[in-house]
Amino acid sequence: AVDLATMRLGCVAEVVQKDAFTKGRKLADGVELGELRMTAQCPYVFSFGSDFRNVSIYSSGSAERGLLALTFGSTTVVIIVKPNRSPQEFSEGIMSRLLTQASGREREDMVFRIEYVRSMEAAGKLANAEIVSFRNSSGAGALISCYEGPLASSDLMRMIPVLKALPQIRRGHSTVEYPLMQWQTYAAQHLVDRILGFDKWWSERGSLSQYAHIPVGNLYADDVNLQIADVFFARSFERCTKQLPWWGGDSQVLVLGEELSPQFQISNPGFYGGIVAKFKVFHLPVNAIHTVDEGGKSEDFTRVLKSLVSRWYSDAARNASTNADALLLNFYRWITDTTSSMYSHRVHQLMRVLVQNSVSSLAKEMERHNVKVIYASKDDLILSLPKRDKVAAAGFVQTLKNIVRKSEKFPLLQLQEDCWFEQFSFV
Repeated sequence: AVDLATMRLGCVAEVVQKDAFTKGRKLADGVELGELRMTAQCPYVFSFGSDFRNVSIYSSGSAERGLLALTFGSTTVVIIVKPNRSPQEFSEGIMSRLLTQASGREREDMVFRIEYVRSMEAAGKLANAEIVSFRNSSGAGALISCYEGPLASSDLMRMIPVLKALPQIRRGHSTVEYPLMQWQTYAAQHLVDRILGFDKWWSERGSLSQYAHIPVGNLYADDVNLQIADVFFARSFERCTKQLPWWGGDSQVLVLGEELSPQFQISNPGFYGGIVAKFKVFHLPVNAIHTVDEGGKSEDFTRVLKSLVSRWYSDAARNASTNADALLLNFYRWITDTTSSMYSHRVHQLMRVLVQNSVSSLAKEMERHNVKVIYASKDDLILSLPKRDKVAAAGFVQTLKNIVRKSEKFPLLQLQEDCWFEQFSFV
């Protein structure tokens, strides 16, 4: 239900029937999802950096050896969980030195405080008191908690109860295995790396939320580009067809999942003299859907996909949008990922066929210019060139790339030289 609301309402919604609240009904009573609609306009605008306060929470380890850290702006409270009487390995000065080493310059803008406790429960109580104090004493603005670590949200809120009253954003994390010796310093080094990367991550989350019109708290911690593509596709499909999209995945995958055509590639083994060039192929699936014929029998989802990728490409090319570029780079992976909310067997099969046709067309285009195709797929291209020296071959390749770029069949396709060979054996 939350994902469906994200798709239908985005970041800002308005009540459709505003007069409903003039007839004895109060806004505090709540509204149904069907009574709201998405709007791109808002009477006030938040600056994600200045109008929100945040507490960054990081944890690693276990109940026997663990670390819990809270960062409030320029102050970090590091709580070490150490049940036994082993030595206390570091201090505020050591933390400052680790921060300076990791950032490559003197850092006087971060203050550390170190606390040692005997249990994770004690760490949670101390963290809870620190967050309550910060919430009550700092300036105005909504307070958001950002958590990175292995704990589930329910376990984290049970350990730090004040988090139940705060919006929570999760940050993707990797498991940290402590060594037997000097584990406290090892854990602190990982913490410093995460502190240094937080501001950039926080800014990127705000940018992604604004770009995708998805509440920042609903953005996935991992693989966010697939989520954004799902939401864009679902919104466009509903807007263009007036039909409810198949949110949650197409059930056909259970029946037809084994019927997908195999990945297509061209392979011509042998020994090749002369100059051979290997290329990286970019945006072939994107180009394939962009150039598909929208005849009368074209499926609705085909037209929607074509419109989507065309907008993304235009945004990336004209506005240098890194978000649009990321969507293009992940386009084929999103289409073929059976776990995506808008996965469809029919769309997957369509893309397999379109990619096959595009690879074949690209190979034929190369052969028209006296080039032997050794290998071709959606990602790679290996060509035996009609040249005997590197300088002449490089000039020929530039001409070849210009021909492809100006072709009506490959307007979005990009070829990039990867490596060169004077003799090449392909098996």
